[in-house]
Amino acid sequence: MKRTSALILGVVFVLSILAGATSTLAVQTSVVPVSTVDDNGQSLTVDSITVFNSDGTVAGKKTGVSSTSFVLEKGTYTIVAKKSGYKDADRDLTITDQSPSTLATSILTLQKSNEPTGGTGSGTGTGATSQDLTVDLEISEDKVSPGDVVTFDLDIENTAEYDAEEVEVTLTVKGIDENGEDVEVEAETFDLNDEGSDDNVEVLSLALRVPFTAEEGEYDVIVDVEWKNEDTNEKFINQVVEENAIEVERQDHDVRVTEIILSETAVDAGNNVQVGITIFNVGLQDEDVKIRVKSTELGVDLTSGQFELDEDEETTQHMSFTVPKNTKNGEYVIQATVMFGDSESKTEFATLKVGGQGKDGVSVIPLTTTISNEFGSIGLVLGIIIALVVIALVSKEFIPASWGVRTEIIRRR
Repeated sequence: MKRTSALILGVVFVLSILAGATSTLAVQTSVVPVSTVDDNGQSLTVDSITVFNSDGTVAGKKTGVSSTSFVLEKGTYTIVAKKSGYKDADRDLTITDQSPSTLATSILTLQKSNEPTGGTGSGTGTGATSQDLTVDLEISEDKVSPGDVVTFDLDIENTAEYDAEEVEVTLTVKGIDENGEDVEVEAETFDLNDEGSDDNVEVLSLALRVPFTAEEGEYDVIVDVEWKNEDTNEKFINQVVEENAIEVERQDHDVRVTEIILSETAVDAGNNVQVGITIFNVGLQDEDVKIRVKSTELGVDLTSGQFELDEDEETTQHMSFTVPKNTKNGEYVIQATVMFGDSESKTEFATLKVGGQGKDGVSVIPLTTTISNEFGSIGLVLGIIIALVVIALVSKEFIPASWGVRTEIIRRR
């Protein structure tokens, strides 16, 4: 009987350890650098780079960038780059347990579009107001800080008996930029079938970064939807206004990496690279800060001396390193971190190509990327706890009877 119990407990012991380890492996991530170029191979700043999960949901989105990085768990994804006046570029991507921590850069090439951006018919209207296209707006965050990225989810539905052509959607946050300027983002033009048909609803997800210079206060969000009646060429517009939809609040301690400037996008092994890191103190307090530049694969780990950065102050610090001579050709992630306050930090990423030709003085304005391994840690801890419980049960089952008296005495104490 004891041998059977021992066998069962032993199996449980091994499975508990494997469960903890498996939980840890389940959250392994890979850094996925992405760059966008035009059909001449020149760096191209695009409206958006979006990563879609296999079910079509958005896994991550960056706006107004030409080069950036995403941190993704294992799975199948599609990366899509969009820019007004260009055809969309996309690429499928699969990450497995065997994928490296940093993948080769996905380069998306966008070609100029020859399609018209406006109506080409005679047009019998001048943009009459209409609610034939209804707008449902949801905002990811209503309270934000300068430098945060806000996502606007839009459902555009055609409730008319005609097809809507060349639907244009523009989202504007009023007066949020420096000197009270508006900030806006546009969606790609699309068509909608008539009510009751398939494809009469378009779901959009637009992302916008709160300017680093944004003042505290509440700001209106305006959505303009313009379209054309396919049958008559008459043009319509529906404007939705959400008053005080976003509130900007500055934190006591908050410093952001606003720009990473590489002296070159591509170098040969053995050459020197200079990195310029621009940081902005968007918090309410003066800060003592340090900047760290790191690339594990290149063996780079540099930290600046501590210096003071006043409230609302921006500065650029330069560091340089030499790419090891034995470095293989490929794409490497450069990590820039600003450290401030009580062990607080913000990190952004840029991509350096070793081998080939690059472009001098490339500026990268990345969006914040968050890496979370909490589930893996919890899984490992859970596995250890289960293992300890099993050890205790095994000990109780097999400790000699003569030890029982000693155990009882200790318990009474």
